[in-house]
Amino acid sequence: CSAVVVFNIPIGNIAAFDMICASAAATVLQELTGAIVKIKWPSDIIIGGRKTGEIRSDYRVTEITSVIASEIKLYLTDASRYLSKDSLKVSESIFKQSGHKLSFAEVLEAYYNKLETMYFDFMRNENCMTKQQQHLYNSLLLNIGRQVFVDAQDDNGQKSNAHVSVGIAKGIDEIGRLICRTNEG
Repeated sequence: CSAVVVFNIPIGNIAAFDMICASAAATVLQELTGAIVKIKWPSDIIIGGRKTGEIRSDYRVTEITSVIASEIKLYLTDASRYLSKDSLKVSESIFKQSGHKLSFAEVLEAYYNKLETMYFDFMRNENCMTKQQQHLYNSLLLNIGRQVFVDAQDDNGQKSNAHVSVGIAKGIDEIGRLICRTNEG
């Protein structure tokens, strides 16, 4: 199952908000299952070393009183009232990875409640992650301490098949950029 959740946010801060969405999902899954849940940068949800889900945003850009906004949200108070019968079934991917029987509706309702609070904090912080949100994301980040590779470019600026190491992941900054320690420091 998947769901669409819509929030209006400034287009320049979409990457950071996607990471807040991933933090909310990982936190809720940890709270509901007791499993160790991690995030692979930027927004893959990992339980038991396996990808269990991902946060993917589809952006529709509109101009609202001279603010460019992106929509990514659905308003639910009691998710089980609005979702299909399939959403009330046990989520197989969560059960396989954590051993906990949770319906998609239970997970979605808890996720929405967590995300709503994080969204308002994000907006109050001028559309940037708060230090607390940044710390939470970094505490869940699987990439920390690991080698980071990027796609290489040829002399014409085109993507090549080669991968180049840029350094060791240290965490993210307030707008969601991955910070790496390079050989140069």
